This record gives sequence, structure tokens and C-alpha cells, in this order.
Amino acid sequence: MMNFHKLTTFLILLIISTGLFAQENYIPGTIITKEGATLKGFIDYRNWEINPDKIHFRSTENGESTKYTPLEIQEFRTENEIYVGAVINIEFSSSDLSKLDYHSKPNIKTDTIFLQTLIKGKKNLYLYNPKLSKPNYYINNEDSEFGFELLIHKRYLKLQETVSRDTRVAADKNQFLGQLNIHMKDCSEIHTKLRNTSYTRRSLISLFKFYNKCTSSSNSAEFERKKEKVSYDFGALAGVTLTQLDFRTSNSSQRQIAGTKFSPSIDFTAGIFFDLHFPRNFGKLSINNELLFTNYNTEGDYEETTSPSYNTLINFKIGYAYLNLNTLFRYSYPINDNLEIFANIGVANGISLKEWRNEYESTITIYSSFVNRRGIGVPFTRKYEQSLITGVGAKFGNFSLEMRYQKGNGMSNITTLNSNTKRYFLLLGYRFLKSKKKKNI
Repeated sequence: MMNFHKLTTFLILLIISTGLFAQENYIPGTIITKEGATLKGFIDYRNWEINPDKIHFRSTENGESTKYTPLEIQEFRTENEIYVGAVINIEFSSSDLSKLDYHSKPNIKTDTIFLQTLIKGKKNLYLYNPKLSKPNYYINNEDSEFGFELLIHKRYLKLQETVSRDTRVAADKNQFLGQLNIHMKDCSEIHTKLRNTSYTRRSLISLFKFYNKCTSSSNSAEFERKKEKVSYDFGALAGVTLTQLDFRTSNSSQRQIAGTKFSPSIDFTAGIFFDLHFPRNFGKLSINNELLFTNYNTEGDYEETTSPSYNTLINFKIGYAYLNLNTLFRYSYPINDNLEIFANIGVANGISLKEWRNEYESTITIYSSFVNRRGIGVPFTRKYEQSLITGVGAKFGNFSLEMRYQKGNGMSNITTLNSNTKRYFLLLGYRFLKSKKKKNI
């Protein structure tokens, strides 16, 4: 048990590394060459969150794989998604307030990537979602350097004068509004719609749909990429826990409880969970929220012999019940349609529902005389416990089985006395409700 957390850490790294070298996922798709020829076959589809910079294509399902870069093909289509090969300018500023700079000039670099098509019609809208910066949106422009024009938006900091002092505020450079006003000038009502347009996917798609309706007899675009919805699982958990309690101190007056070896406590645990899967990447990343009841009852003895005629024997008894709100980041990796393995890491915030026991009984032997005492085991306690959690498991259809390790800061509210709880879980889960998510075949 002492090495259980090392085992779970190893298994977590193994699951994640397995996911990085995932099996191939060839599904029907087409590519359009630079010459305009359409080739049907199979594309290794990864439900990309970050735009790909290459794809693998087979003309037959079991044929030889060919790699294509954005410079080698004009476009590829698969799974109701369209990507176009492009050389583009990227505005790579962060949207995180703590990372903003003090100038409005865009930070531009050039890259080669497959742009995702969001709207295809009289006017097209494209998306580039990079790893470390905000999404960038693009339009077609034959007069631009690469044929694709970056819609420029940048958030930056500026100083705002006040009576007492200057304060930092966030400001937005919304150059994209002017670009779109020119790009869609054949719609007389576009300037009104632009007043309420922001640099977000939903807002820009709404603008392009409005433009299509304004300039065409058809109310719909030739193609619109629907944003994937968040999927979820809801269910119940039950199982057993093994809890080990120990104390550490630098204060000699607390040496008795710190020197006590408490017996493991094996108990029942149960709760409910709500697992929220992020869209894209086949829903492999999720946030798993749980309400979990845990408890333990443990005791231990401390014996100290000061001299042949003076002996102290102390029995500590401690027991608590908690309701834990667990928030776990989960990575899942599908093996087949009915089996997937997963790894968790996260935190638990526990509220003490009941203090079963918190006491000690001591027997002091002086020659042949006995002195018995009783008292509070930990005199100052807190209701709130924080813990770190790691775990691994597997899902079989609607069922799941998980091993978990949890380390918390216990109940002691004494500065010089640290209480540590180590819990080992074996949990069986059942999903009552689950929404359909895109599968990695």
C-alpha cells in the first residue's frame, strides 16, 4: 500500500503516453489536389482541436499511406469537416489578462497550416486554433499576400488616468470590424450588424449567415461547420476505502500522538459523479465532478517507559465522516467501442459531517499504582480537509472500475501538529445517463 501512489502515477503516465501514440483511425474522406482533381479514399481522422499541419491519406482502406502537407494539397474533407491548405499570418498574442502587453500593434508571424472552414458560401470564414494563443479567424482575399486575410483583433493593456492614480485596464484593437465592413460592403445593412459583432466563433458565424441572407435568395450557406457540443456522463459510485492516519510534529509535547501507529481503517464509500467531456479530440479530456461520502475509524497505542518504575500507555481513537467534492481532470483512451481506460488527477474538498471519535485513554504505571486519564485526542480541529487525488481505471459499457490514491491534510488545526490522511479506493461506477460523443474508431 505504501507504494500504491507510485503505481497509480506510473499507470497515469502509461495511459497518457499510450494516447500520444494512438492507433490509426482511417475513415472515408476526399482530398483536392493543387490541380483541382478530387481523390476519394481514407483519411487518418483525429477530431483535431489544434489545426493539423499534415494528414495521412490512403486510396484504399488497407492501402499504403501517403502524407500530405498544406503546401501539397488544396483541400481535404472528412467527417463533415473541410480543411484548406494555407500559408497564413498569425496574431499570437494571449487573451489571458495576466499576459497582455502595453501596445496595440499585432504580434504577427507566418506559418503553414490547414485552416478549418467554418462557413462556405458567397463569403467564406476560416478558423486557426493554435496551441498557446487565442483563435484566429480568416477570410478569402485575392489581393492579400497569401490569398487568406487575417481578421485582426488584439487585446492589450493601457493606463487609465484617475483622480488618485493611474490604473491598468484591458482594451481591444478591433481592426477586424473595418476589414469585414469592406469585405461585405455589398450588404447595405452590414454596418448595423457589425456593431454587435465580437471576435468569437459564434458571433462571426452569425455575421456571415446574416450576410448570406442579405445578399442571396438562399438563407443558408453552402456549408456550415456545426460546433460540437459538450458531452457528459452521470452516474453513481460505490466501493471500499482503506485509510491510514498519521501525525507529524516538531513539538516534544505532542510526541505521543505523533509516535502512534494507527491501524488501517477499511470502510464503505459511495457517491455520484458528473463527467463533462470537452469537445474535439474524441472527448478524451474531461472534468469529472463527484460528491463522495467517506469515513474512517482508527486507533493506535503509544507506550513510553521513562524508568523501570514509570510507564505510560496511551490509546488514541479517532474517527471522522466527510462529504467530499472532488474535481478531477480525466484523460480517457478508447480500446474499442465497449472498453476504454482512463487516468485521473485532481483535488478533493471535504467537509466533516461527523466526528465519530477524537479521544485518548492513558494508563500511567508508577511502581504498582495505576493512574487512568481520558481526554481529547486532537484538541483543536477543523471541519475542512483538502486532498490531492490520482487514479486509474477502465470503463466497460456503462460500468467502470477504478483504483485511486488520495492524500489529505486531515483534521488537525494545530500549527505544530500536521495530520495526514492517506486513502486507497477501489470504486465501482455505473452510468445512468450519457450523451453521445464522437468515437475514435
